[in-house]
Amino acid sequence: MKKITLLLSLVFSTSMFAQTTVVDVNFANYTNGALVGQNSWVQYNTQAGNPLTVANGKVSWIGNGAPTTAVNNQDVMLAFTNTIDQPTLGTTTVNIDVVVTVNAAGDSPSYFFALNTLNTTSTSSNFQNARLAAKTSTDGFVFGARVNGQGGYPFAYGTTKLTFGTKYAVRMTLDMVAGNANDILKLYVGSDFNNLTLEATCSYTTGTVGDPVLGALLISQYAASTAFESGVSIESIKVTNLGNTSGLNTPTDTKLQAIVSGKNLLIKNVSDGAEVEIFSTVGSKVQSSVIENGKVSIASLKGGLYVVRSGKLTQKIRL
Repeated sequence: MKKITLLLSLVFSTSMFAQTTVVDVNFANYTNGALVGQNSWVQYNTQAGNPLTVANGKVSWIGNGAPTTAVNNQDVMLAFTNTIDQPTLGTTTVNIDVVVTVNAAGDSPSYFFALNTLNTTSTSSNFQNARLAAKTSTDGFVFGARVNGQGGYPFAYGTTKLTFGTKYAVRMTLDMVAGNANDILKLYVGSDFNNLTLEATCSYTTGTVGDPVLGALLISQYAASTAFESGVSIESIKVTNLGNTSGLNTPTDTKLQAIVSGKNLLIKNVSDGAEVEIFSTVGSKVQSSVIENGKVSIASLKGGLYVVRSGKLTQKIRL
């Protein structure tokens, strides 16, 4: 018990804290009718056409048919109690989970979901971050994501053709890294959140620099003459702040190098026979192994964020 208490003290003293559910929306718990006015959802911007409604546990809209018939319809937002700001040290990781069905998409799509910078309805300096879009791919579609609305952060699209009318679990994992122009967003898609496949990785390329702050959910029906408004049904949205891991890598010349390789974790700078412990983001030990031939098996671990520890050396990994 003393060893476990000491280890947890070490983990949390390095500024790693338990994950926090920022917002958890399940439209199955809503009343059929207008979304604005329910559970603190409000209209964002001035467009009021085609008001978004809840019906049978979903918020749905049909899209604009083609860019030439574009009509910019109502957008709605749900504010966070507090914004999620850029860290001054380390990395703050945020999961954005959306259960969604795409019924129509185009070659030049607009995003249909994002996180506003501010937690107010002001449109000034209120950029749309962690953008999610759907783009046609032959007789199906692919999801795409973008770190934020600033220049230099382009959309990255998946390569797996998906099926219209099928429900998908979509996870955008945003690593908010201390410093500018270095945030990374990973897009995962699957049948549910226990069966996700990495589809795209988005990062800064070139242009106007500006890392995101997260302040509110945004469901968007934006369309223009060059931007297709997808036809979408959203069942649920959840935003989880997994915490900050500043200081987890020991600031010495010798550092633990834990490299994910298939179902193994390759360990460098630590000798065979040494113990390797793996912890969840809430500080629970999920595995203890001995290094053999420079590696330990991680076949039993599910995808997610973990902390690897051997002696006094620690490192964050993502499976």
